[in-house]
Amino acid sequence: RPNIRNSGSFWLYSMSLNYWFHHGGDIYSLQWPWGNSADGYISNLMASMNQDPYVQWWSDTIFADPHHIPFEYLSSTELQPKPPVDIAQARRFPDTGQLSAFDRFYDHQSDRIFFRSSQWGGHSHAHADQNSFVIHSGGEIMAADVGYYTYYGDEYHLNWTVTTFPHNTMLVNGEGQIPQSIDSKGEIVSFFNTPHYTFFSG
Repeated sequence: RPNIRNSGSFWLYSMSLNYWFHHGGDIYSLQWPWGNSADGYISNLMASMNQDPYVQWWSDTIFADPHHIPFEYLSSTELQPKPPVDIAQARRFPDTGQLSAFDRFYDHQSDRIFFRSSQWGGHSHAHADQNSFVIHSGGEIMAADVGYYTYYGDEYHLNWTVTTFPHNTMLVNGEGQIPQSIDSKGEIVSFFNTPHYTFFSG
Protein backbone atom coordinates (compact mmCIF):
# COMPACT_ATOMS: atom_id res chain seq x y z
CA ARG A 1 0.00 0.00 0.00
CA PRO A 2 1.30 3.50 -0.81
CA ASN A 3 1.23 4.75 2.79
CA ILE A 4 3.28 1.75 3.94
CA ARG A 5 5.75 2.18 1.07
CA ASN A 6 6.08 5.83 2.08
CA SER A 7 6.88 5.04 5.72
CA GLY A 8 10.46 4.03 4.90
CA SER A 9 11.04 7.37 3.17
CA PHE A 10 9.64 9.15 6.21
CA TRP A 11 12.20 7.34 8.36
CA LEU A 12 14.97 8.32 5.96
CA TYR A 13 14.11 12.03 5.84
CA SER A 14 12.48 12.80 9.15
CA MET A 15 14.02 10.69 11.89
CA SER A 16 17.17 11.75 13.72
CA LEU A 17 20.31 10.08 12.42
CA ASN A 18 22.76 9.53 15.28
CA TYR A 19 21.60 12.56 17.23
CA TRP A 20 20.18 11.98 20.69
CA PHE A 21 17.56 14.65 20.05
CA HIS A 22 14.40 13.73 18.20
CA HIS A 23 11.82 16.34 17.20
CA GLY A 24 8.18 16.73 16.28
CA GLY A 25 6.62 15.04 19.31
CA ASP A 26 7.43 13.01 22.40
CA ILE A 27 11.14 12.36 22.48
CA TYR A 28 13.41 10.27 24.59
CA SER A 29 15.43 10.87 27.70
CA LEU A 30 18.73 12.70 27.44
CA GLN A 31 20.47 9.73 29.07
CA TRP A 32 20.13 7.52 25.97
CA PRO A 33 22.87 7.81 23.32
CA TRP A 34 20.35 6.81 20.63
CA GLY A 35 16.69 7.34 19.94
CA ASN A 36 14.13 4.59 19.56
CA SER A 37 15.94 1.34 20.17
CA ALA A 38 13.93 -0.40 17.42
CA ASP A 39 14.95 2.10 14.70
CA GLY A 40 17.57 -0.16 13.18
CA TYR A 41 15.59 -3.30 12.54
CA ILE A 42 12.24 -1.62 11.76
CA SER A 43 13.79 0.61 9.09
CA ASN A 44 15.71 -2.41 7.81
CA LEU A 45 12.42 -4.28 7.48
CA MET A 46 10.87 -1.38 5.53
CA ALA A 47 13.91 -1.19 3.26
CA SER A 48 13.73 -4.89 2.47
CA MET A 49 9.95 -4.85 1.96
CA ASN A 50 10.21 -2.06 -0.61
CA GLN A 51 13.70 -2.80 -1.97
CA ASP A 52 14.76 0.73 -1.08
CA PRO A 53 18.57 1.06 -0.96
CA TYR A 54 18.40 4.57 0.56
CA VAL A 55 16.36 3.42 3.56
CA GLN A 56 18.79 0.50 3.84
CA TRP A 57 21.62 3.06 4.09
CA TRP A 58 19.79 4.82 6.92
CA SER A 59 19.20 1.53 8.71
CA ASP A 60 22.85 0.50 8.39
CA THR A 61 24.06 3.92 9.60
CA ILE A 62 21.88 4.41 12.68
CA PHE A 63 23.21 3.55 16.13
CA ALA A 64 20.87 0.81 17.39
CA ASP A 65 20.42 -0.68 20.82
CA PRO A 66 22.58 -3.87 20.85
CA HIS A 67 19.78 -5.70 22.69
CA HIS A 68 17.73 -5.55 19.48
CA ILE A 69 20.38 -7.04 17.20
CA PRO A 70 18.85 -10.55 17.56
CA PHE A 71 15.77 -9.19 15.73
CA GLU A 72 17.92 -8.70 12.66
CA TYR A 73 16.57 -11.99 11.30
CA LEU A 74 13.24 -10.22 10.68
CA SER A 75 14.68 -8.05 7.97
CA SER A 76 18.15 -9.12 6.83
CA THR A 77 18.41 -9.27 3.03
CA GLU A 78 21.08 -8.92 0.38
CA LEU A 79 19.91 -5.39 -0.45
CA GLN A 80 22.95 -3.13 -0.82
CA PRO A 81 22.72 0.31 0.83
CA LYS A 82 23.02 3.47 -1.26
CA PRO A 83 23.84 6.90 0.22
CA PRO A 84 21.17 9.54 -0.55
CA VAL A 85 23.36 11.59 -2.90
CA ASP A 86 21.19 11.42 -6.03
CA ILE A 87 17.70 11.95 -4.59
CA ALA A 88 15.91 15.13 -3.52
CA GLN A 89 17.63 16.75 -0.54
CA ALA A 90 14.31 17.98 0.87
CA ARG A 91 10.88 16.45 1.21
CA ARG A 92 7.47 17.34 2.56
CA PHE A 93 5.16 14.76 4.18
CA PRO A 94 1.69 16.36 4.06
CA ASP A 95 -0.02 13.50 5.93
CA THR A 96 2.05 14.14 9.04
CA GLY A 97 2.78 17.81 8.41
CA GLN A 98 6.54 17.40 8.59
CA LEU A 99 9.28 18.65 6.29
CA SER A 100 13.02 18.02 6.18
CA ALA A 101 15.67 19.83 4.14
CA PHE A 102 19.39 18.94 4.01
CA ASP A 103 22.44 20.72 2.64
CA ARG A 104 24.24 17.41 2.07
CA PHE A 105 21.94 14.56 3.02
CA TYR A 106 24.71 11.97 3.27
CA ASP A 107 26.97 14.12 5.50
CA HIS A 108 26.12 13.89 9.20
CA GLN A 109 27.94 17.19 9.79
CA SER A 110 25.98 19.17 7.22
CA ASP A 111 23.29 21.76 7.82
CA ARG A 112 19.69 20.58 8.00
CA ILE A 113 16.31 21.89 9.09
CA PHE A 114 13.23 20.02 10.29
CA PHE A 115 9.83 21.77 10.26
CA ARG A 116 6.41 20.76 11.57
CA SER A 117 2.95 22.14 10.85
CA SER A 118 0.48 19.28 11.16
CA GLN A 119 -3.22 18.64 10.71
CA TRP A 120 -3.01 16.37 13.76
CA GLY A 121 -2.32 19.30 16.07
CA GLY A 122 -0.96 18.40 19.49
CA HIS A 123 -2.98 15.20 19.79
CA SER A 124 -1.67 12.02 21.46
CA HIS A 125 2.18 11.99 21.40
CA ALA A 126 2.35 15.19 19.32
CA HIS A 127 3.02 18.57 20.91
CA ALA A 128 1.46 22.03 20.60
CA ASP A 129 4.31 23.04 18.29
CA GLN A 130 2.80 23.98 14.94
CA ASN A 131 5.24 25.91 12.71
CA SER A 132 8.20 24.88 14.85
CA PHE A 133 11.66 24.07 13.53
CA VAL A 134 14.91 22.38 14.54
CA ILE A 135 18.28 23.26 12.98
CA HIS A 136 21.39 21.05 12.95
CA SER A 137 24.80 22.31 11.82
CA GLY A 138 28.29 20.86 12.10
CA GLY A 139 27.03 17.82 13.98
CA GLU A 140 25.47 20.04 16.66
CA ILE A 141 21.88 21.05 17.33
CA MET A 142 21.76 24.83 16.96
CA ALA A 143 18.01 25.34 17.43
CA ALA A 144 16.78 22.49 19.61
CA ASP A 145 13.42 20.95 20.37
CA VAL A 146 13.62 20.74 24.15
CA GLY A 147 10.36 18.86 24.53
CA TYR A 148 11.98 15.75 25.99
CA TYR A 149 10.38 14.07 28.98
CA THR A 150 11.28 11.89 31.92
CA TYR A 151 7.99 9.99 32.23
CA TYR A 152 4.98 10.23 29.94
CA GLY A 153 2.13 12.01 31.71
CA ASP A 154 4.14 13.31 34.68
CA GLU A 155 3.89 16.95 35.80
CA TYR A 156 6.88 18.06 33.73
CA HIS A 157 5.54 16.35 30.61
CA LEU A 158 2.01 17.79 30.94
CA ASN A 159 2.98 21.33 31.98
CA TRP A 160 6.09 21.87 29.87
CA THR A 161 7.02 19.20 27.32
CA VAL A 162 3.79 19.20 25.31
CA THR A 163 3.22 22.97 25.44
CA THR A 164 4.31 25.54 22.86
CA PHE A 165 6.96 27.21 25.04
CA PRO A 166 9.86 24.71 24.71
CA HIS A 167 9.61 24.75 20.90
CA ASN A 168 10.92 27.11 18.23
CA THR A 169 7.65 28.71 17.20
CA MET A 170 5.62 31.85 17.88
CA LEU A 171 3.50 32.84 20.83
CA VAL A 172 0.49 35.15 20.32
CA ASN A 173 0.18 37.75 23.08
CA GLY A 174 2.36 35.50 25.20
CA GLU A 175 0.07 32.52 24.75
CA GLY A 176 0.83 29.21 23.07
CA GLN A 177 -1.31 26.69 21.26
CA ILE A 178 -3.77 24.42 23.08
CA PRO A 179 -1.75 21.42 24.33
CA GLN A 180 -2.86 17.86 23.65
CA SER A 181 -5.60 19.06 21.31
CA ILE A 182 -6.22 17.91 17.76
CA ASP A 183 -7.85 21.32 17.16
CA SER A 184 -4.52 23.18 17.29
CA LYS A 185 -3.99 22.39 13.62
CA GLY A 186 -1.27 23.48 11.25
CA GLU A 187 -0.52 23.00 7.57
CA ILE A 188 2.50 23.25 5.30
CA VAL A 189 0.95 25.53 2.70
CA SER A 190 3.87 25.83 0.27
CA PHE A 191 6.96 23.82 -0.61
CA PHE A 192 9.38 24.33 -3.47
CA ASN A 193 12.69 22.49 -3.72
CA THR A 194 15.56 22.98 -6.18
CA PRO A 195 19.22 21.84 -6.17
CA HIS A 196 20.16 25.31 -4.90
CA TYR A 197 17.51 26.22 -2.33
CA THR A 198 14.33 25.08 -0.60
CA PHE A 199 11.36 27.33 0.14
CA PHE A 200 8.47 26.42 2.43
CA SER A 201 5.89 28.05 4.66
CA GLY A 202 3.36 26.88 7.22
